[in-house]
Amino acid sequence: MVGNSYGGGVAARLAELHPERIKHLVIYDGLVSDYSAALADSIARAHGAPSMLAVMRTPTAKDLRFGIKLSLYRDPPLPGFILKQVYNEFAAPFRAAQITLIKDLMAHEESFVHKKYDWRMPVHLIWGERDELIPNAVGRAVLMRNGLAEDRWIVIPRTGHVPNIERPREFVRVLNRLLAAD
Repeated sequence: MVGNSYGGGVAARLAELHPERIKHLVIYDGLVSDYSAALADSIARAHGAPSMLAVMRTPTAKDLRFGIKLSLYRDPPLPGFILKQVYNEFAAPFRAAQITLIKDLMAHEESFVHKKYDWRMPVHLIWGERDELIPNAVGRAVLMRNGLAEDRWIVIPRTGHVPNIERPREFVRVLNRLLAAD
């Protein structure tokens, strides 16, 4: 099972609840634990947004730029008309669900931040070199909290929060190597 971002948290929990169904767990840039509202908000403020909820709720196409800046290694030149199209197709339809997810995480923050998992399968963590949305320090904390060996931590250079999009060949190469090893 492979999970990214919020999906990393879903994959982590599913692997804990149903270890018989999961042969190998790979979390990349995942929201698994060790990520507080205070940390999220400080990241958002560092990029000019008032809070992470404001970043994730993206009420307008213009607001989508915050999330893009946090997600990618390089800030791509995006003309307004393309940003608007991306917003209309990939952000606007999912706004309500994203807001619900963020609010749920905030409501259960105390148990989430300190969560230690009971994984019974090989687990690897892959992070983008410069993930500003869920920083490497969070991934390293997950590694340590769950007693994972150092060789279970892989960083993909020149990527941010979405190495599968920014360097897809390298991401697949790393993923195939990990899945073949265990």
